[in-house]
Amino acid sequence: MSTVKDLLKDWRIVLYIIVLFASILYLLYTFLSVRITVDESPILPKGSVVYEINGCKVSSVQSFYSCIPEEGSAIVKTDRGNFILDPTEIELLKYNTSVTVSGNLKLGTDIGGGYLIILKSLEDLSIDQMNLVQRILENRLNSAGLKALNIYTAGRNYIIIQVPSTEKTLIESIMRQGYFEAKIMNQTVFTGIDIINILTGSGYSGMECDNYQGSWVCSYYFTLVLSKDAAKRFAEITKNIPVSIESGGRYLTEKIYFYLDGEEVSDLYIDSNLKGVEANQVLIRVSGQGSSQKLAAEDAINRARELQIVLGSGSLPSKFSIEEISYISPRIASSSLDKIFIAGLIALIILGIVVFLAYRNLKASLLIYIPMLSEIIIAVAIGIFLGQTFDIPAILGVFLGIATGMDDNLIIVNDAIRGKKEYKIEKSRKKVLFIVLTAVMTEIFAFVPMLLSNVALGLFRGFAVMIIITSLVGYAITRPAYVKLTFALL
Repeated sequence: MSTVKDLLKDWRIVLYIIVLFASILYLLYTFLSVRITVDESPILPKGSVVYEINGCKVSSVQSFYSCIPEEGSAIVKTDRGNFILDPTEIELLKYNTSVTVSGNLKLGTDIGGGYLIILKSLEDLSIDQMNLVQRILENRLNSAGLKALNIYTAGRNYIIIQVPSTEKTLIESIMRQGYFEAKIMNQTVFTGIDIINILTGSGYSGMECDNYQGSWVCSYYFTLVLSKDAAKRFAEITKNIPVSIESGGRYLTEKIYFYLDGEEVSDLYIDSNLKGVEANQVLIRVSGQGSSQKLAAEDAINRARELQIVLGSGSLPSKFSIEEISYISPRIASSSLDKIFIAGLIALIILGIVVFLAYRNLKASLLIYIPMLSEIIIAVAIGIFLGQTFDIPAILGVFLGIATGMDDNLIIVNDAIRGKKEYKIEKSRKKVLFIVLTAVMTEIFAFVPMLLSNVALGLFRGFAVMIIITSLVGYAITRPAYVKLTFALL
């Protein structure tokens, strides 16, 4: 039997230990840096980080709800101070408060909660057009600061989008076709294609607010940079428009009107100095209203932000309708995840019992857990590092990758015991590695088409990605070390 010192000299064991140790450290860092933030709540500030409820540490969405007491009062500790809640407020905390996870770990809507939106194009699109739609929508959402979202294509008509519950207001801007045009005297001056850049820095944007009979109206303006062709069309259309005096200034008698998907979003007077001039920059104003100046300004900025997102990403090749919107509560989603992990734990226990009964060998039944647990840890760490969103299909992909590799592990145990009896250890070891390689390559080739397919339902790409990662981890790292360890210890 090999000693521990002999095992540590083997490069497969060393590689396994290094990768496993690094994965554990990365997972610890990931989970320790997780913060539970408030999405919506009538009693807690939006965006606040929740640390404890009555001394119960909140480290996940599920723990947030499980820490809420059934009766009595509660003290909620957040980054914005402590909140003392009475029984009525506790009910609001339990049923009217939604929270989400922030950090390196990206959770799908079926685990972290949120909206699942299915959009359908009003006309059939080619695969290239569907890929274009996906890129445009990604750009729109990235412009809004949402880089952790999933957007999938399904066939030639459907787009599936996962949106956090905090960003429900973005749904309308997501599905807009985004056809933008500016008109003077009902003549098109430029469209979204002619916009080269959007300027929002100092001197190019600003806010103006006025109070009308107790109600505030604010206008946020920003600058569009136009192409040369658009500037020439502007000069050609405006050269014969008369000048008049409006609001103490000299302006052309015709305004410039801005339309998004056929709806007017803004209009502006044209300064007389721009008459017949090839102007390559134009201001656009977006108005907002509110009971206070602050609320009106926020409304104007939000409307301008949505318009900028659409203008900056380009127009879609077709209009889309919302086929379905599904909301998944974080509480329900976390409960589903718990059930999956409980089922997985039961399966692992049963497996250990079956192996023990089959071989009557306690070492064999314990060793079988080494590759399984190691592959889970390493595969999940790699998935998080690569930015993979962990939804239920992705988690099932990890479990299925482990399960399909279980045949290899049983073969390894069987050949280790039989090989020693027949004194053909090295031959058995080589045979086992060949069987493992064949099984892994078959599994990878089976799921690569799902990963690369533009026709298959994109929601299951995470499933394919995690199966492939788990299989590669098994063949390259855990099973070579497991073969060495099993043949040495059994």
